Amino acid sequence: MTDTKNQARSAADNAAEKSKSAVDWVADKAEGARETLSDMAGTVQDKVTGAARNVADSVMKTKDRVGNWMEDTAKASGDFCSEAASETQEVARRVGNELTDVVKQYPLTALAIGFGLGLIIGRTASRA
Repeated sequence: MTDTKNQARSAADNAAEKSKSAVDWVADKAEGARETLSDMAGTVQDKVTGAARNVADSVMKTKDRVGNWMEDTAKASGDFCSEAASETQEVARRVGNELTDVVKQYPLTALAIGFGLGLIIGRTASRA
């Protein structure tokens, strides 16, 4: 019976040793998985942070480009309007000079045309 007890005790010790080894193995694997997941989370966080920085950089570059484009467009529009105003003034001056020359050359005709236009405008205004 002592043999059987010893064998049972030996089997129990053996089983306990194997269980402890299995638990240690599982604990080691769990710790490895935890470290791997922690590393992966760090990598994902780094990649997301990098992507966010890239997006922010792209947005800032686009903002700068749009701002520069708007400045260039505003300057070009201002230049165009300035040229148009100068041209308009020049044309008005030339027309005024030519009209003055015509009136000096044909004063009676200009007076008759002015009188006729005055009558037409007066009648039109009085009817309205």
